[in-house]
Amino acid sequence: MALKLSAIWALLVGLTLAGLEVRANWGDWQFWPFWVVDFVAAGLLLAGFFAWWRGLAIARALLAAAWGFTLGMAWMSLGFNIEAGPDPARDARLDGGYLLLVATLVASAFAGLALSLFGARQPGKR
Repeated sequence: MALKLSAIWALLVGLTLAGLEVRANWGDWQFWPFWVVDFVAAGLLLAGFFAWWRGLAIARALLAAAWGFTLGMAWMSLGFNIEAGPDPARDARLDGGYLLLVATLVASAFAGLALSLFGARQPGKR
């Protein structure tokens, strides 16, 4: 059950992350490494979901790797943005909630990682 929750959560977070990244940068794309990692994280999360969906043996490892990458990326972003202070242009495009969104991503990634690592999977079940 925990792996299933991790996979479904990966689908939701991956799609949301990609959509919010496009929304945050639309019309003013920042330095490319800062946004490419978000799409890499979203792609890994979606790959983990589809591996689980197809019942592949690598699903647990892929989900754990995807969540670990996402957690590291989000944690670094949160720390950088807290130190630098909110970016008024970015914050305004996201209705003032950018730091809250990144902090939520950190918590979500931590939960997804824990679910993918510690949840027991019954053989032959999704």
